[in-house]
Amino acid sequence: MLILVPPDTELPRASIAPIVTLTTSATGGQALSPAELQAQTIEGGALNQVTSALENYPATLAIDSRITSSITVLGDQAPQESLTWASTLGSIGLTQFALPWADADPLATLAIDTLVYAKLGEFPWVHGDAISNDQLATLATRSASAVLLSSNSLPSDRAVVSVGDARIIRVDAQLSDLATDALQAPTVLEAEADLQRAQGIIGYRAFTGNNEVLVFSTGRLPATAIAPRLESVLEGFSSMRLANVVAVPLDAPATETLPGITTIPQSREWQNFVGSLKALWESDVAFATIAADPGQAVFSRWNRYQALLSSTWSENPNGLTSEWERAQSESRDFQNSVRVEQGSAITVLSDQTQLPVTINNDLASSVVVSLQVRPTTGILAVEQPLTRVEIEPGLRHPRVYPGSVTSEWNRRRGIHSVFCQRPTRG
Repeated sequence: MLILVPPDTELPRASIAPIVTLTTSATGGQALSPAELQAQTIEGGALNQVTSALENYPATLAIDSRITSSITVLGDQAPQESLTWASTLGSIGLTQFALPWADADPLATLAIDTLVYAKLGEFPWVHGDAISNDQLATLATRSASAVLLSSNSLPSDRAVVSVGDARIIRVDAQLSDLATDALQAPTVLEAEADLQRAQGIIGYRAFTGNNEVLVFSTGRLPATAIAPRLESVLEGFSSMRLANVVAVPLDAPATETLPGITTIPQSREWQNFVGSLKALWESDVAFATIAADPGQAVFSRWNRYQALLSSTWSENPNGLTSEWERAQSESRDFQNSVRVEQGSAITVLSDQTQLPVTINNDLASSVVVSLQVRPTTGILAVEQPLTRVEIEPGLRHPRVYPGSVTSEWNRRRGIHSVFCQRPTRG
């Protein structure tokens, strides 16, 4: 965009509000380890680079709660570099808001959240463009102060609008794409070209006298992906003659009321994936009812599913495929955490004997299970074939089955075996 300005002319300026997302790859679905935190927050680490860029060129900061909670949980055991970095985090940027664990997609989170575990934050930020009026209403009822939504889903150019009870902050899709492209451009020249195109959009806003704040994202990508070029991109926006960088109007009132949003349906691929994820989560929830405290037993699994809905997979579909396979394997392990020890076969050598059985309970909670004993031959009889027992948490629990097995033939000819089936929920 070429601008010819007469001498001593006061140019109009457009208010722009870039959002920088501070997040990390959601691999593993667990809290960040001390080693991971240290690598990210030392001088030159990705998280440190991002916050350093914001110290020089302020913008609005959206912080992945997985990062902050990982440091909080470790407390004094967290690396000193991470504690030092976190101590100044609150002063970074023009304003801040928290993202859910791993910046999980709020709509997908609601779709699988059968136990109402979801913590969407005060300002849930919808991934992509697809959303319905019903989904928006649900977000509003979950105590959201405002919902951040793509401009592709809004028939308005106002920065803050309302639909029903929902207050919506418009995130410009076109400018967000250009900012993201500039961060990921393979060369500096291509990045500058993206910024030039962005300047054209901002310049048009300025010359048309549109005073609405132009909110946009610099890319919902892990810090490792944006850190190398973030400072130069933020500098590019700050140095635009027609731009004035401001904070996102998180608390501003709506200036327009809309009858509804532009409904965009979810893709079949999204629906299939979320449906599979929900089925796997529900199977974990069902298994957890075996525990004395089902909520405690399954709660630690929730973050694993949140991580699969992270924005950091948007540019890494192969990584998401690997994580999905890993999550399925972990679910199988979880649902095998209470089991009769392999090879629990009892040989009957007398007319009557008791049954020693070893049960593994890898959960952190005690469990109540039903044990069923099934003789392998008709000449064996079990006095109490089904019983309920409580197993304390731990690795191995040898027990004596509260009953006995009677054999009518072992003195003359044979040796007979009894097998304990896998315990079932009591």
